[in-house]
Parts: sequence; C-alpha cells; structure tokens
Amino acid sequence: SRARGSSAGTRSSRSRCARGAHDLRYAICTPVVESTRSVASSSATSTTASSSGGSAFRAISSRMASTRSPFFGCTKRLSRQKVSYATALAERIDSGQLLPQALVEMPTEEVIRSLTEIRGYGVWSAEIYAMFALGRPDIFPAGDLALQVAVQRLESLSKKPTEKMTRDIARRWSPHQSAVAVLMWHYYGATTLD
Repeated sequence: SRARGSSAGTRSSRSRCARGAHDLRYAICTPVVESTRSVASSSATSTTASSSGGSAFRAISSRMASTRSPFFGCTKRLSRQKVSYATALAERIDSGQLLPQALVEMPTEEVIRSLTEIRGYGVWSAEIYAMFALGRPDIFPAGDLALQVAVQRLESLSKKPTEKMTRDIARRWSPHQSAVAVLMWHYYGATTLD
C-alpha cells in the first residue's frame, strides 16, 4: 500500500506541475492574445515576425509551439514585447528558477513575490494566478478595475477607490476575500448591465 500511495503522490505532484505550467501560460498569454486581436491584424503580425527581431520571435515561437511546452499554442498575435515576457517566463521554468509545482506549497505572499520578479508579471497577474490556479482563499485583487468599481458602488463612495483603499476595505472580508472577489465580479457585471 505504501508503494501505491507513493505512486499516487507522484502522479498528484506531476498533475499540479502540469496544471501550474498550463495556468502560467494562460495568465500571461490569453489576455495578450485577446487584447492584441482588437488592435492588430494578421498582416501586422506578419510584419512583426519578419522585422529585425524576427529571429527572436521565431525562436520563442518554436519553443512554445512544442506540444511538450507549457506555452503550446500561445504565440498567435503576440507583440514582440509580450514575446519577451513569455520568453522570460519560459527561461525561468527551463532553468529551474521557477518551479510551478513548488508554488503550490509556498505562502501566498511568496508566490506573489516570486511571480512579480518575472518581467511582465505584475501583482494583478500574480494574485489572479494564486487565486484561481492555486485556490488561495484569501486574495482580493485590489488593482482590478471592475472590483474597484464594485466596491465603490457597494460602499456608496463618491469616487472610485484607489488600489490601496480597495485593499484596506477588502481586509474586512478576510479570510474569505477570494470568494467575495468572485461575488463582486458578478455584482459588477449585474449592475453594469442594469
């Protein structure tokens, strides 16, 4: 039974690792792809790829196109700047400086610190990753515009609160800030539609 338990633990660890790399890929790439679609055509993308930085673009595209890469399928319509961000993330994972499976065991503050050390990864991205990928229950991404507006409406504030003010208000919902954040996003959507 010990052998079976050890095998199960290994599979569970590998699963967390795979999920972590997958979620990191989407945290940095999916918003990029969506935002770039609205401002760039496929011809502009071709121009970017064939410019003086084309070799770097092709190099990271090749790495990320590999089905074994956590960045598989992530290179459509990426700007050169975002490619550099994805490269920095890939290099940290490849070198072992960032181990997605290790983030599972880290305290939330350390997770955020580790991720924000990567170029292109801000506090909002790190908090969203910790909240949804790692399932941390006590995070309120105070830099999120929708959450700031929702807090303004809920608290009947005369103007939208700053990130610091939003974070201070959210502390009253600890240790369930993540659940409240999800409810606030729904509240924001409902009130905006009204």
